[in-house]
Amino acid sequence: METCSACGRPAAGAAVESSHVTSEGIVRYRRCPCGRRWLELAALVLLERATATLAARASDPAREARRP
Repeated sequence: METCSACGRPAAGAAVESSHVTSEGIVRYRRCPCGRRWLELAALVLLERATATLAARASDPAREARRP
């Protein structure tokens, strides 16, 4: 959600009431200044990319030979 469905204010202005890390990502409970509450799920994309990068590096034995 980019704007509050009740008042139209930008979601970035909504306060985070609580935040929790789950297996699906980061769950945030937000409250708009107008009082409306909603749940936001932020996927852990950076972690997935970092894991893929480390796996690719580990599977490239020639990379180790090129290290100074």
